[in-house]
Amino acid sequence: MQPKHRESKTRGATSPPPKGETISTAILDSLMDAVVMVGPTVHIQYLNNVAERLLGYSLDEAKEQHCAQILRCDACYEGCLMERVVQTGEGRSDFETVLRSRDGRLVTIGGYATAIRDKGGKIIGGVQVFRDVTRM
Repeated sequence: MQPKHRESKTRGATSPPPKGETISTAILDSLMDAVVMVGPTVHIQYLNNVAERLLGYSLDEAKEQHCAQILRCDACYEGCLMERVVQTGEGRSDFETVLRSRDGRLVTIGGYATAIRDKGGKIIGGVQVFRDVTRM
């Protein structure tokens, strides 16, 4: 069922997302935080545009790569956060770590990670939401 588009009193008529883009993708790309989603084998399934900028990889380049190959963060070598989330289902809030972007830049990030579950409660992946806290 498609959502009804309403008129906004301040902006005129709303329009649907561009062709090929889902409302979910439009929402995730509107966030100010980076979003990385992995499947059950901890291979990247989605990066929003903030994650692409911070990491230096496009979704097409990162998709199906193990998250440690793309994120290259301290947590990857201290017991992978995303593997732990996907295996145990236990989320982690308020983590901070350093990742190495594609161009070698070190970026301190802070955020949280949680498991993604299907309607039956089975873990089908994980999501990590973070932001650059280097300058904070």
